[in-house]
Parts: sequence; structure tokens; C-alpha cells
Amino acid sequence: MTIEKALADCREKRPNQFSEEDLLSWLNEVELELVQEVFSLFEGFTQEKDFQGYGEETQGSTVLLVPPPYDSLYRYWLYAMVDFHLNDLGRYSVAANMYQQRLESLKAHMVQTYMPLQKNTLKHAWVTGAKGKKDKNNPLG
Repeated sequence: MTIEKALADCREKRPNQFSEEDLLSWLNEVELELVQEVFSLFEGFTQEKDFQGYGEETQGSTVLLVPPPYDSLYRYWLYAMVDFHLNDLGRYSVAANMYQQRLESLKAHMVQTYMPLQKNTLKHAWVTGAKGKKDKNNPLG
């Protein structure tokens, strides 16, 4: 999904008085959250990890980070933000719930498809002797 498509869809389904900058700032917010809480946990997502946000110079044809079919989460995120700022808490609740469901689907897809980023390493492996004798150099006993 492109920025242009996400914003147009939001304007069509949730007519509102918010500026393009407001909507773009909400997209920035969700993209940065996705980078920090999803993409940064898996190997191979260097471009996504380098994401710095969208600005005035960003083209509407820019493709958002989440691929189809999970990219519908942008739609629900923007709906939720519009509804929240219009104080329509009933609609906000539904949109936020739909966003959360799509986010959980994306996370499940990532876990099933990509290798988690390994932040920890095993520096020493202590092995007991052939007859199960304790190694006197093993700090764990």
C-alpha cells in the first residue's frame, strides 16, 4: 500500500477536517512503532530498521513497510486516529480492535516466516566428563 492510497482510503471512509500533515504524522507514528516492535526483531530487515519517518518531501507513491495482505492495518490505524480525535469512541474502539487483529496477524506471519534476530550468544559451553563427573572449572558446578 502506498501513502497516497492509505490517505485516500481514510478520506473516503472517514471524511474529516484533518490536514494531510496530521494523517501523515499518524502514519509515521505507526511505521516507527512497527519498526521498533516488529521488524527490528527479525533478521534481514535492514531497510526497515533504517526508517526515519516521512516528511513533506516524501512522495505519495512511497510504499509503506508492511506488505499485503497485512497492510490493511494502516487503514484501521488511520480510522482509529480520526475517530479518536473526533471523540467518536465507539467507532474508535472498533477500528483500534481491527488494527490490533491485523497487527497480531502480521506478527504471527513474521514468526512463521523469518528468523528471529539473535541478540544473545553462547560464549562458553561447559560439558561434564565422560562419566558424569563435575568439571572443576565450571562455575555452575
